[in-house]
Amino acid sequence: MDFGFNSLSGNLIDLSKMTKLQQLDLSSNLLGGYIIVIGLGWEATNLQILDLSYNNFVGFIPSEIFENPNLSELY
Repeated sequence: MDFGFNSLSGNLIDLSKMTKLQQLDLSSNLLGGYIIVIGLGWEATNLQILDLSYNNFVGFIPSEIFENPNLSELY
């Protein structure tokens, strides 16, 4: 799924129903706040590539995001 360059705003979404999702590009939007992964179903996906670059996130990248064994690229 490629949602890059769309002026999306708000927080990250629940991905628990998207179990076959392999790539998610949310780059170059207006997303903000803290990157919260607990309770959003990230661990249930087959996510291999995640691009959150060029947004307005604050804080650190939670270590839980790296617990997905399929994740090979994070931007």
